Amino acid sequence: DIGKRFNYVHIGDVIEHVSDPVKLISFAARHLTDDGVIVVTTPNPYFYQNIVRVVREGLLVANFEHVTWIGESMAQEIAHRANVKLMKIFRPVSRRRAVAVVQKTNLGLFSDKYYYFFSKKTVTA
Repeated sequence: DIGKRFNYVHIGDVIEHVSDPVKLISFAARHLTDDGVIVVTTPNPYFYQNIVRVVREGLLVANFEHVTWIGESMAQEIAHRANVKLMKIFRPVSRRRAVAVVQKTNLGLFSDKYYYFFSKKTVTA
């Protein structure tokens, strides 16, 4: 049903493959309920293993079908252009990957994935 609205839209490891991520988020937002949430998961380009690989090999080719990496500042700009709100950024961290003290310095280095939570902007009268 083309007019259907959803409380939750999950875009799982897709946004880095599309030519226009702003259009993707705008499309998803049109299908949200007023209090709905878009959850976007995408690989973290700043994950320490990616950085090590770039240093070692000179180039990181994580997936030939990726057209872009979506870092935190890019997610904020996508939200702005798509007229949605970036509510939260979550970077899950495995205890096996880092010592707790080091994790606190820069969680982005120790998470291989980002979770971005978008919502419709609240309209104030």
